[in-house]
Amino acid sequence: MPAAALRSGAVTVISGGLGGLGRIFAEHLALGSGATVVLLGRSDPDAERRFWLEELRGRGASIHHLKADVADPVQTVAAVAEVRRRFGRIDGVLHAAGVVRDGSLLSRTEEDVAAVFGPKALGAVNLDAAIGEAPLDVFVLFSSLAGQAGNRGQAAYAFANRFLDGFADWREEQRRQGRRRGRTLSLSWPLWDGGGIAVTPAARAQLAREAGLAPMSGEDGLRAFEAALASASVRRAVLTGDAARLRAFLDRVGDGAGGIVMAGKRRWPPRPPRPQRPRRRSAPRMSGNGRRRGCAPSSPRR
Repeated sequence: MPAAALRSGAVTVISGGLGGLGRIFAEHLALGSGATVVLLGRSDPDAERRFWLEELRGRGASIHHLKADVADPVQTVAAVAEVRRRFGRIDGVLHAAGVVRDGSLLSRTEEDVAAVFGPKALGAVNLDAAIGEAPLDVFVLFSSLAGQAGNRGQAAYAFANRFLDGFADWREEQRRQGRRRGRTLSLSWPLWDGGGIAVTPAARAQLAREAGLAPMSGEDGLRAFEAALASASVRRAVLTGDAARLRAFLDRVGDGAGGIVMAGKRRWPPRPPRPQRPRRRSAPRMSGNGRRRGCAPSSPRR
């Protein structure tokens, strides 16, 4: 299914492109809409990721990797210039870079905070500055629900994601004033199955217990992405899990995300099916004269 705001064959840059989410969206765009996908990452691909890249190329994908740390403005400018030199233009940006360093706020060092804030928050600023006022279709920021409701041990990560939501508002206003090109969208993602920031089984269980949140499948996530691109939203949060607990969660979070949608209809943890009870036949209703409605009057006894 082609992305609504990305033309067929679009040249798309994905920061954090070798991470879990980066790879999901790279494969979706490269194979689904014939996009030319350029992945930006701080490190060269390891053997497993090189195999993945070659496998996609063998299926006809135009997918490439550039080593660049988007937290560094000089490297970001150089990477954007190289993409333009090789492919002539950039049509879309998906900013999926992110790092976590969990722990209590009092135990975090300045280095810990910089390691988390740099790729996600500074990366967004640097990519936007490097693109500047050049033509662009869409600039998508991959945020997290942690930015809306926080999460224990993730103060820096929550702050960095909340920054992305505010940055999306700022950039969209710049676009309206003619200082930027391309629609801006910040997506606050939940946990993903097989992608996104890895969390421990204990943390997953805690999120399910306290908020009703379930890991989102790749299929549901891609559908939510397409729906968000087709919408008029600047900020959107995506949820999946137990509907009743999620409603309570939304009451606590409010509408800071600018728009909240459910992806899929799953319950987490799964609830076993309830045993079927035999249906009880209701007693026939009686009319005012004591007769059962719908029945002929009984013959008088002899």
